[in-house]
Parts: sequence; C-alpha cells; structure tokens
Amino acid sequence: MSVRLCALALCAFITSSLARADDRNPVGETAAYQLDHSSGRTSSLIQDGSMDAVVNSLAGDGLSYDVQLNYRIKLRLLGTKSGSKSLGIDAAFFTPDFMVQLRNQGTYNGAHFKAQWLNFEDVTTLDGHFYPGCDRVLIYDIDQGLVAGDDIQNLKIKADIFYGVPVLGAVKLDVTGRYAGADVKMGVDYRAP
Repeated sequence: MSVRLCALALCAFITSSLARADDRNPVGETAAYQLDHSSGRTSSLIQDGSMDAVVNSLAGDGLSYDVQLNYRIKLRLLGTKSGSKSLGIDAAFFTPDFMVQLRNQGTYNGAHFKAQWLNFEDVTTLDGHFYPGCDRVLIYDIDQGLVAGDDIQNLKIKADIFYGVPVLGAVKLDVTGRYAGADVKMGVDYRAP
C-alpha cells in the first residue's frame, strides 16, 4: 500500500506540472508540500507526510525538464516510507499557452493523461496563504506506466493552480483512487517560503 501512496503523490506531481503558466527557465526551482490531515482530504491510513519538488535540469533532448520528487509518508502500522523519484516533464507544460488553451478548450487529451478545466477558485492553504482565482483542474486517465507497481483504479487528481507558484504551479493537490479494493485519498498543500 505504501508504494501506491507514493505513486499517488508522484502522479499528482507529474500531472500538476501542466499548470505552469510562464516561459521562464524553471531550472533550480523548488516547492514544498505538506499533508492536510483532515478526513475530508486524506485517508486515515496516512498519519503524516510531505513532498518536495525540484527542477534539476533541461533534459538532453531539450523537450523536457528533469524533475526530482522527494517524499516522506508516515503510514499507520507500516511506518515511515520515504524516497526520491526523477522524471521528465514535457517543456510545453511550462509555457504560458498551456493553461490558456485548457481554459478555452475545456479539456486536454495528452499521451499520458487527460485534463479538464473546472473553474476558478479562491484558495487558502494550510499555512494561511491566500491565492485568489486559482485554476481548478481535474486530471484523469493517467498513464500509470509512469510509475512502478500495480495500477490504482479510477485515479483522479484535482489541482488548484496559481500563477507564480514554483515548479508545480499547484497550491493544492487532492489525489483519489481505489487500490486493492479500498478507497484512498491524499491532500497536500503548497508551503510558501
């Protein structure tokens, strides 16, 4: 089960990267996320957790960025699981056009996931920071070949995206799915420096 929770966090990271809304060079950016313990956002199996993301470099092909995800999740009865994953994120997702096109078209059908723009939403994170007018996006039909392990059924991610937040652009990520017959969910919030 712990591998699946890490996979949930990884999928959330991968797909939320689509929301960056500027064409700057993101190399060197970092973002930290903390677990929301509320039962409305996180399963009781998850006692604590955090996630940090770092854009390490532009890949040799020039078409993607090497992004590292470091995670730590404390699971009831299973203890603390931590690790690091490196992955490539398509450089197009860091351009200003991506979110504009998603808003205008309503959906995105990519090779590794689909996304639907839902609405604008004002968000306050766990650390009390207020982000007005976030893009609320549903990410679904996620290619789980991007992460090792068994598939999570009905994997979905709702992300609140705010221009100017580093790496992910996401101020809130809510991941849901079904694994081994059990519903799982995990919500994390951006921790502003």
